[in-house]
Amino acid sequence: RRRYDSEDPFVVLGVPRDAEVSAIKRAYRELSKAHHPDRGGDEAVFVKVARAYEAVGDDDAKRRFLE
Repeated sequence: RRRYDSEDPFVVLGVPRDAEVSAIKRAYRELSKAHHPDRGGDEAVFVKVARAYEAVGDDDAKRRFLE
């Protein structure tokens, strides 16, 4: 639960800063399935995971975040 308190999207998603976008996407999918409110997950964690993915989920977004 501690990692979901972080504001760093890489920490939230559990991936290193140099992770490929495909690894980021895979982590997002796994976490979103695990925490989806429709599957009994924690909505606050699900939202945090979704926001983290928005921040670094594609090459342009990741580059902007790391600048």
